[in-house]
Formats: sequence, C-alpha cells, structure tokens
Amino acid sequence: MVKLEFRDQNLLYSYFFLVFISAIVLFLRNPIPFIREDIWAEDGREYLAGIINYGFWKALYLNFLDKGYMQFFKFLVAALCLEINRFFFNENILIVPKIVAIISYLIYAFIFCLPLLLFYSKIKIKYLIAIIISNCFINIGLLDHFLVFGRILNFGFLSIYFCFLLVGDRILFFDKHSKISLFAIDLLIFLCIITQPINILLLLFI
Repeated sequence: MVKLEFRDQNLLYSYFFLVFISAIVLFLRNPIPFIREDIWAEDGREYLAGIINYGFWKALYLNFLDKGYMQFFKFLVAALCLEINRFFFNENILIVPKIVAIISYLIYAFIFCLPLLLFYSKIKIKYLIAIIISNCFINIGLLDHFLVFGRILNFGFLSIYFCFLLVGDRILFFDKHSKISLFAIDLLIFLCIITQPINILLLLFI
C-alpha cells in the first residue's frame, strides 16, 4: 500500500516473480483440484450455483439470509471464475474447476507475498522472503490438505491473514498514506469482515 518510489521498481518485479513461484509451489503441494477437475462442496452448491441461478448480488443476499454473513470474497472469486469461463471458454462448465484452481493458487500467492510490498521499509528483505516461504509451506495437515489450495471455500480463512496485513500496514504507515489509499485499505478491511466476521476483532488494534 505504501507508494513505491522509482528506485524500488525492482521490488515490484521481485514481488510478481515471487507470486509466480509461490503459485507453482502451491500447485505442487496440492494439484488435485486442477488435475481431477472436481468442484468441492460449497464451491459448487453455494457459490458457483448461487451465481449461475440468481446472479452475484442476489446470491450474496440469499447466502446472508441463510448463513448470517455474506462471504463476500468467496462469491467474488466464484463470479470471477465464471466470467473467465464465459469469456474464454463459452461457458463450458467442465473447465470451471481448472479455472477455480488456478485463480485460487494465484490469489493465495498474491496475498502470501504481500508482506514484501507492505513492510519492506520496516523489515529486512531476507526476513520477508522467509515469511513468504513459511506461508507457502504452512502445515495444513495430512488429511485436510485437499481442502485448502485450489478451492474457493477457504478464502474465508485467507481473508483473516489478508486483513491482518492490512491492519498492520494501516497502523505502521498511517501518516504516509493519502486519504484515497486509506479509504481503499478500509474498504478492503470491510470486505474482509463481511467475508469472515471474526476479522472484526482485528479492528481493536486500529
């Protein structure tokens, strides 16, 4: 979120390179969603089916009535995957699981690598890279690994880490942010909260 100066463009290139590598690592850790082409549990019957049957906003609203919270980012990712499928593959439903898997790997990678962009001025690069590596190799268990990378369902848990990074950035660099960037951060924090209500606890640190 902190504006990068021209001399730090290499940091931005490094970030995207690490995102690419991290996405590959996550795929190698759990290639099943991409290779087997299955749609996991709520991914199909709630997020994808909800949008197909009712559209994004109505599906989000009906989910809110049913569950009590909106799960915003989950529906947003589902909508993105369906739009990619419609635009490139003429709504071939058999392609959707592969798209979901690829988008999932990439979003996890983007967020796992985010500390490099947010905290490079506070923490040494080598430690930030160590954090990224740790994120990619986090112990997800022997039996539940198929539930994490490559699925929509777990973006609720990912939003907790994302919200934590946003809150940390807001606290450490509040004076360096413009009003527009602070609004963008606060909006993202709000979207994290309506994806996973437990994120509201992180507001105690602001």
